[in-house]
Amino acid sequence: MKTSDLTGAELDYWIAKIEGTLGYHDIDRCDGDAYYSYCKNCGGGGNDGSGIWEWDFDDPPLTGCEKTRPYSTNWSQGGPLIEKYRLVIQPYKEIWIAGGIVSKDGNFFIYEQGETILIAAMRAIVASVYGESVNE
Repeated sequence: MKTSDLTGAELDYWIAKIEGTLGYHDIDRCDGDAYYSYCKNCGGGGNDGSGIWEWDFDDPPLTGCEKTRPYSTNWSQGGPLIEKYRLVIQPYKEIWIAGGIVSKDGNFFIYEQGETILIAAMRAIVASVYGESVNE
């Protein structure tokens, strides 16, 4: 599939693969003395199906998530990557252009376009690692 055609869950999948978050629950909530957590992506966890775990600090339930983080639609997930990868964002007519990444081999400047800033930015990140198309 062409990188420029990636959207939604497919685009988020490739970003999760690059960021090393594929298959990991997104857990960040703790209450009181015990640690109660839920996955912001899938709501998964908990033996009772509530989506809430009570876990030992030394053994949190991190793996097993079947959903990717919404990098291409949620600023709290995708926004920090714009800074991490030092992307330049520019509007052009009805779309957004994201660029500023040098390819893995250092030979060319990467840019991608999208209907939103996050889509354009995530496509640019994927293109910088995998090129013009992705296969799996």
